[in-house]
Amino acid sequence: MSMTLMAKAMNIKVGNPLRKLVLIKLADNANDKGECWPSYQNIADHCECSRSAVRAHIDALMDMGLLTKENRIGNNNGKGNRSNVYYLILDTPMPSNGTPLCHQMTPPMPLDGTPCATRWHQNQSIEPVIEPISVTSENSDESSDDHSGGVSLPDDGKAIQSGTKWGTADDLAAAEWMFGQVLAIAPKAKKPNYAAWANEIRLMRERDGKQHREMCELFRWACQDSFWSGNILCPVSLRRKWDQLEIKRNKQLAGTANSASLNFDNTDWAKGLLV
Repeated sequence: MSMTLMAKAMNIKVGNPLRKLVLIKLADNANDKGECWPSYQNIADHCECSRSAVRAHIDALMDMGLLTKENRIGNNNGKGNRSNVYYLILDTPMPSNGTPLCHQMTPPMPLDGTPCATRWHQNQSIEPVIEPISVTSENSDESSDDHSGGVSLPDDGKAIQSGTKWGTADDLAAAEWMFGQVLAIAPKAKKPNYAAWANEIRLMRERDGKQHREMCELFRWACQDSFWSGNILCPVSLRRKWDQLEIKRNKQLAGTANSASLNFDNTDWAKGLLV
């Protein structure tokens, strides 16, 4: 994973929330050279959409000059094709007019299904619809800045909303990425309320002055730490424990740097000693 590419992907405007998630997923899988090879199904599973939607948005990203694709032929005389190789080109300047946002009407969510299971979504492959699901424990949707008086909502810029909780496309993309980190250590974790997660990320950005890259880096470190991995499982806990996490991470990094600088074969320390 390249955090540099992740930061660039989050800052690029692609004109569609689901397309942004696909781009974030590719950046999450890419190495520092911008190369990655996730399958259509892998991307679809993480972005909670259909394979046809993934293909459509990848084609759109290619048209925008943000990536190129190399088709790989599988073994056994071409049978069993391997996943494509993608090369991210995130330094390409976007045209001034950009890509227009999609304003097509989204059909109602079925009570017992996901938005990508509908025939409409498979045909259109445009707007993501993420169903808010009530969660418990660390996936709680309770915000540390939740006021009973409600939140003042803007007229635009909302990629997801549930009640007074909302977030932009970048906030939602960061929330999706964070839950991917949670799944890596807790595969059976329940799907969170993404509106609540995006809302907390937005609050960290607007009120605490944190950038998406900072949030993702610290969240990933916490998920990999032997102690914090079981305690930091959502943006709320990340925000609440931010200072403690940052202090411990910095101490850990400083300790690693000091250990790396030690040379146990160096005997200069013994000069002048009488033995």
